[in-house]
Amino acid sequence: MTIVNSYTNQKKFFILASLIGLCLSLYVACVAATISNTLTRQRAEREIAALQTRVSELEFQYVSLTSSVTLERAKSLGFIEVHDFTVARDVNVALSR
Repeated sequence: MTIVNSYTNQKKFFILASLIGLCLSLYVACVAATISNTLTRQRAEREIAALQTRVSELEFQYVSLTSSVTLERAKSLGFIEVHDFTVARDVNVALSR
């Protein structure tokens, strides 16, 4: 009987040790994934900040250039004012079929 009990206790110990090892492995994997995701998020936030700065610069440049366009400037660049124009369109095109 004691050999059977000893074998059973040994089996229970290895099962318990295996479960604890599995739990610790899963815990370490989850912590590693959390660290990786945090670093990725921080990198993305830095990239977003840089892109927002660039977009702001481009918006300022666009507003500056848009405000500098006048009729006189266009004429000096060779554009002419059109008084009579025709719009070409396809009458066979339907919005829905």
